[in-house]
Amino acid sequence: MLRFRVFNSVIGYFLMLFFFFDREVFCQNVVSIGSEVHYGFIIPHTIEVHNTKGSRPFGSLFLVNFIDTSQKIVNLCHCIKNNGLNIGVFNYDNKVLGYGLGLNYFLEPQFWLSKKWLFVTRGLIGIMYQTNPYHNLLNPTNASYSTYFNFFLGLSGGLKFLSRSQWALSMYSNFLHTSNGGVKEPNKGINWPTFNFQVEYFLRGKLHYIERRDSLLVLNKLKAMDWYIFYSNRIIKVGDKKRYHLWGIGMQYIKQVSKISSLLIGGEGYFDYALHHRLQVDSVKSGDGFRAGILIGHAFVLGKFYFGQQIGYYVYENNPYYDKIYHRWTLVFSAKRWVVGIGLKAHRHIANFGDIKIGYRILK
Repeated sequence: MLRFRVFNSVIGYFLMLFFFFDREVFCQNVVSIGSEVHYGFIIPHTIEVHNTKGSRPFGSLFLVNFIDTSQKIVNLCHCIKNNGLNIGVFNYDNKVLGYGLGLNYFLEPQFWLSKKWLFVTRGLIGIMYQTNPYHNLLNPTNASYSTYFNFFLGLSGGLKFLSRSQWALSMYSNFLHTSNGGVKEPNKGINWPTFNFQVEYFLRGKLHYIERRDSLLVLNKLKAMDWYIFYSNRIIKVGDKKRYHLWGIGMQYIKQVSKISSLLIGGEGYFDYALHHRLQVDSVKSGDGFRAGILIGHAFVLGKFYFGQQIGYYVYENNPYYDKIYHRWTLVFSAKRWVVGIGLKAHRHIANFGDIKIGYRILK
């Protein structure tokens, strides 16, 4: 039953985003398939996961790309916009960690360096099924993850070479992360950098260099204020079955400063019932479950989506458990005046919770 609840929580966030996915993505003029192989190492980022030291994970993924090479996109960012899905498996090279099978969505702007070479950046978000979670009897030393289904995040950068035929070759460096977003403990997460090669074949259309024509498009830089509510649910400690709600409100000012970049400044406040109950259990009479913070950061803007990275500071936090500084990662979709998204909040290397949010945008 617990595994089913975890599955619903994780897959629900992902399908919520996919439901609002821009339908034009699947109607682009260039479509390709590809395969890539990864090799890397696991970072033993805390003493609890030192049993992962020396592991050399490797994996293989299959991907489908839907690429927008329209003049509008080229004028906007001097790039082409790639959206896609990948599915693949990782062997963590560690008996404690086992294997991971992932399904991910990615955004990938590709910038022309020449007529044959492109510089590519990629942000990934998805779900990962992992085969060997923590179990107090069967696998008691796995402090990295404790649920079968977990969130997956990735950031990548690399180079792509176009051949004269329908083929392209790419190489990437990646930073990959998986955790359950605070759904269940232990949850130290897995952080693993990799290097990968990709072979790509174009099924429909082919990439070719397109000159930028600024006169065809005047960029209207976005200035907006988003007001939103967000929700999550958490447990308190390893082995707990009872879950506690988390409700919050927030606002965020967005100012676009370049073709694909925006600055983010905002604030949020929320009540964490899991934290409130933990304080009661630990007899911390002066504490409470309310937290409020201010945030500043950056977002990559690609059409109706933005991928944000923010640093936060608690202006109010009345408990002894957490650092004053935290960070947030969000993927948001905007449909006219409405915004919907998913996010992950963490303290240093440890995820605090994953959440879902919905809000209203006021254009400036």
